[in-house]
Amino acid sequence: MTSKLPDFVSQPSAEAVWLGLQHVIRDLDAQSIALATNLHRDVAGTLVASAAVAELVRLELDPKLASSKTVKLLTQLDSSLREGLQVVRELTNAQFPPVLKVFGLNSALQQHLPSLRDQFPGSVTLDTKGEEPELPLASRLNLFRIVQSLISLCISYSGASKIAVISQSQKNRINVAIDHDGCDELWTCPEVAGGLAVVRARCAAAACEIYVCEAPQMGGVRIGVIACAPTGSLTAAQ
Repeated sequence: MTSKLPDFVSQPSAEAVWLGLQHVIRDLDAQSIALATNLHRDVAGTLVASAAVAELVRLELDPKLASSKTVKLLTQLDSSLREGLQVVRELTNAQFPPVLKVFGLNSALQQHLPSLRDQFPGSVTLDTKGEEPELPLASRLNLFRIVQSLISLCISYSGASKIAVISQSQKNRINVAIDHDGCDELWTCPEVAGGLAVVRARCAAAACEIYVCEAPQMGGVRIGVIACAPTGSLTAAQ
């Protein structure tokens, strides 16, 4: 015997889908933070320890007794461990950049922007002002993903040749503006609808405010995101 699904399951409202998307984003970010922590603490730690043991074994070998084959195998082992460690670091960085956790958003953006050179032949600059507030890890990652996505959308769909990221921080809030000299058709382009929906859901999930206005110095468009730090001590919670 089959029973009919409730209407909110078979025909979910737009509000239910919107809330569901925010819930999925929160879960994905929590999983990214947990996976990055595990990769950094356990997997990378194990590889570093293994490389150290391999080096100790090599140093303990009597050059007169060790065959060239043994030395070659130890060299290959060390190389493989270091290559594996580099892969783990790249995976960790993709999930939750360690620099974002240790130093904050501005440092993470400083690390991220040079990686865009292969996608964008134009100029990308970063200007930071003030001391950024200590956001919880999940909020920090969420804001980083928002800025990442907006920069990527600007590169792909605005026709810009120059992009300037301006991060202005105060005691309990951070305002990240993305100025570009392209067009503002980004908001009406059908191909961007999905990406913008995720950005809006991320803003709603973290109570961020997004705004669009004229870029003061470029004569193009400014897309900005404002995030506020919750009250109370954040360091203890982390």
